[in-house]
Amino acid sequence: MPEIRQIREGVQRQGVDEKIAWIVDVSGWTASPTSPSTIAKDSGGASISGVLSGTPTASGSTITLPTLQNLTSGCRYRIEFKFLDPGSNTLEGYMLVDGET
Repeated sequence: MPEIRQIREGVQRQGVDEKIAWIVDVSGWTASPTSPSTIAKDSGGASISGVLSGTPTASGSTITLPTLQNLTSGCRYRIEFKFLDPGSNTLEGYMLVDGET
């Protein structure tokens, strides 16, 4: 398992008018993730709605997150994702995304 749970690419940036279904490579955890789930949080750790659309999917060693949209400029979002490995262990990672104009 990786030493840290944040994606290795660091903080990502996304324009407030963009809609992106981010793809996360979890090969450092497992080659075949299943049952992915996702939640969005604000910089204070509170769950927020309206910024994720759709459901996450797993294929090979990647997870495609729900579409991230409707961001506010100057806000940082924490997108947490959970999944199962072949041993049915629940693993969790996250990415940080800054909303930009």
